[in-house]
Amino acid sequence: MGQMGYMVMECGLGAFSLAIYHLIAHGVFKATLFLGSGAIIGNARKDPNIPEGEIYQFMVERKVPHPPVSWVIFAGITITVPLLIVFGAHQLVDEGFLHHQGALILLLFGWITGAQTLFFVYKIGGERPFTALLYVILSFGLVIMTYVLVGHAFDALLYPDPAFREALYAAASVNFTSFLLVLMLLIALIAGGWLMVFRSTAERQPLNRRWRGVYLNLYALMSREFYIADLYSRAGETILAASKRVNTLLRWV
Repeated sequence: MGQMGYMVMECGLGAFSLAIYHLIAHGVFKATLFLGSGAIIGNARKDPNIPEGEIYQFMVERKVPHPPVSWVIFAGITITVPLLIVFGAHQLVDEGFLHHQGALILLLFGWITGAQTLFFVYKIGGERPFTALLYVILSFGLVIMTYVLVGHAFDALLYPDPAFREALYAAASVNFTSFLLVLMLLIALIAGGWLMVFRSTAERQPLNRRWRGVYLNLYALMSREFYIADLYSRAGETILAASKRVNTLLRWV
């Protein structure tokens, strides 16, 4: 359902061809997982022991080693490297992508995803964090380049007319000044949030009372999905109660 949500978002941004590619790629990915699950189960039955490494200690034993690298260096890498990879991939394929608001929103999501992956490497720590970081960056770069290349190829295949493609993105655009202000605000908030998370993780110091209250309120707000579901539920209950009263009144009359 989460992937379908991304596909619907891509359609809303005017990237219909990218949504179609996303649908096909996700189907192939899931089919590969299902078809390969039997071999994995068979291998697990032969050798059920999990190799005890850094990932095993982090995922199974919940042991979080103290990262040997400064959190400032790793925070800089986490924030800048995914952004450069996503931006560079689009710039190599389509120099005019900055004029598409939908492309910028997808760039933002790609940046957040890459940053989350690099932060996971930082939390695992270990004796050779930069080795794991290099593999993750190479894999992320390969995925992003493939996604961008195939996405643009699908775009040209389904909509050969460049003017029509531009019209699709233009139809999903909003006021440029407002969009730019919101985008810069989101980037500043996300980057500031990453810096706070890195610092608190590295120093292992609990948040003071003031910031802890802000954090808990934000966590409650996001975990309850901004109370939108509660609002819909309360509105539905109110409408049903009102309809029952109207129904009773009409029958009484």
